[in-house]
Amino acid sequence: MSNTFSKTIQFSFYLALHIACFSSVSLCNEIITQNPEECPRGSICNKKTAQLYRGWINQLKNLKEDGPNQHIEIFKDKYGIPFKVWKKKSKQQDKDLSIISWHSICRHHLDKEGKTDLFRAEIFIKNLSTPLPKNIFIEKAYLLLGDGKVTTYFIPRNERPMLIKNDKLTFIDEVDGIYYSVQIAPDGNFTVVPAIIDDHSLTKAKCPPKLVELFKQKPQMKNIYSRYSCNNIWVSNLKEYRPILFGHSCH
Repeated sequence: MSNTFSKTIQFSFYLALHIACFSSVSLCNEIITQNPEECPRGSICNKKTAQLYRGWINQLKNLKEDGPNQHIEIFKDKYGIPFKVWKKKSKQQDKDLSIISWHSICRHHLDKEGKTDLFRAEIFIKNLSTPLPKNIFIEKAYLLLGDGKVTTYFIPRNERPMLIKNDKLTFIDEVDGIYYSVQIAPDGNFTVVPAIIDDHSLTKAKCPPKLVELFKQKPQMKNIYSRYSCNNIWVSNLKEYRPILFGHSCH
């Protein structure tokens, strides 16, 4: 490939990048990286976060099925672990946050001028109960127990768990061909462990009125979700399925 042709491709890439960022100046005031070898493909982030993300991938590559995996907790305690959230457009820069963003493809996430108002994002965080800026939103799921009590869990954006094991919502995720599980406790503490494989899966369920009422009491999520639905989820310590409610965006 000639140098001239290579430079032409590079120029076209950065031109397209800056056009895409035109609708979100606040995200483009810092050094922007869209290199798949650093940040996730198609994302917007600064150089520091890109390096942090690659460091996280290296930690995952050393995740052992039979442990020990103290290196994951050490990394989490120092930097946090990337967790999928929603990020609303803000005039203030997120200088103190390690965050990666993507444009949302949902129609109802556009402002009146048709520009992106809400972004898909991943934020490096140590505990999901940590106070966050008002423009960062973490999704929640609501579990109805047999005694009528409701347990609220933080969940990754647009993700669905396999089961509840030891009172922790258990998800399976993949990045760069590496499969792993995320387990989330009701208090917001979460851990990354080797992929948990289980025969149980979500089944369709009618939403209990109590969960619907609780969901509708969260007006700050109104512009994120377009609807809600319920499933039955296996609770291992109870050895039974219980209903759980999730919100839905457009994807």
